[in-house]
Amino acid sequence: MSVNSKNLAIINAIITLGKGLNLHIVAEGVESEQLKNLLETLHCNYMQGNFFSLAVPVVEATNLLMRQDPTTSLVK
Repeated sequence: MSVNSKNLAIINAIITLGKGLNLHIVAEGVESEQLKNLLETLHCNYMQGNFFSLAVPVVEATNLLMRQDPTTSLVK
């Protein structure tokens, strides 16, 4: 996704609408630090994409989650 004024307006509207409806908004396809920082500025707290991790097989993902400390979170 390129970050231009039209895309920014759409992203901001979706986040604002979701928060107004008390929904958790998940931004998918985050592939750069620039996009991650922009989404954080817009108060999007849940993101996924290649910036954070390449896709992993289900067994590997399950093992990662099982090793996770239950007092911490994988999401912000």
